Formats: sequence, C-alpha cells, structure tokens
Amino acid sequence: MRSKPPLRTRPRRRTCADPIRLITPGRISAEKNIELLISIWNDELVDRYPKAEWYLVGSGPLLDTVRQRVRGPDRVQTLGEVSHQRMLREMVEADLMLYASLGDTFGLVITEAKLCRLPIIALADNAGVSAQIRDGEIGGYLATDLPGFVHRMHNALANPLQLIDIAECGADDVNKRFGYNQHHQLSD
Repeated sequence: MRSKPPLRTRPRRRTCADPIRLITPGRISAEKNIELLISIWNDELVDRYPKAEWYLVGSGPLLDTVRQRVRGPDRVQTLGEVSHQRMLREMVEADLMLYASLGDTFGLVITEAKLCRLPIIALADNAGVSAQIRDGEIGGYLATDLPGFVHRMHNALANPLQLIDIAECGADDVNKRFGYNQHHQLSD
C-alpha cells in the first residue's frame, strides 16, 4: 500500500489577498493540453494574480517549452519527475489544480487530488474525469470549453472559502465511492 501524504504545512488560502499556489501534476506533453495551460497562465493569471505561483509536477517533452514560453518564469516551478510521495506533498500544499487533459480514460490524479482535499478546475472529457467532478459541488469545477474553464478558474480564485468546501466534498466523495475509511484519510 502506498503511504499517505504528509499533512499540509502551508495555510489554506482564505482571502483573495492570500498567495495562490496552482498545480498541474502529470506528464508535461501535448496530450495533457499543456500548451492551453501555458496560454491561460500567460493571458489570464500572471498579471491578474501577482501572488500566483504555478507548479508543474512531472516530466515530458514540453517541459522546455513551458520554461521558454511562460511569462513570469520566476513564479513557475517545473519540478520534473518526482516520487509519488513528493507529488502528493505538492498536491496537499497547493490551492487549486489545473487539469486540461482530454485523453485520460479515468484520470487517477483527479481521485488523488480529491483525497488531498485539492480543488480542481478541469475540462470535461465525457469519461472518467467528468464522472468524478460535480461542477461547483464535488471536487471542483468542470468546464466544457476554454471560456468556461477560464470563467470557473476566476470564480474559484475569487471564492477561496467556497473552494475549501468543494474540496472537502471531493474527499468525502472518494471515501464513499471507493471504500476509504477514516484510517485511509489523508488529513489526520
């Protein structure tokens, strides 16, 4: 059995003035829609949220593209390939996960994020990801297109306390669906 992630050491974001840590865990590649996320960072986030940081946790062929194309590169951390435990640590510490992959059949990282009480903004895929998130209620926000993704992202960042509630509902949902009990919860 994999070990559970450590407890959160960063305070939860409770006001719009608090720093924001965004995360994108997984392979840094075209099928994960990384180019779209770079555009969202550059066009929607870097200027509007000066306290935002974006962590990309994973390796892949577009890692150098990210490093070359992002605005505010000092606020973007490309961690490369890390252990599963380190990925969970980064997810526990993050405030919001950006997920734009349309090629995953289930999206295990969505389940892991929900267990880490990490709210998610995701593109609907009409498959596993869409089945795991109930838009604005359980786990995060689900968008069907780019304008919807951007709108939900701004809404999430403007309502940090609502994000905490949605994240809690996400963890409860995973515990109910997959039979996790108090012993397996990630936030003792």
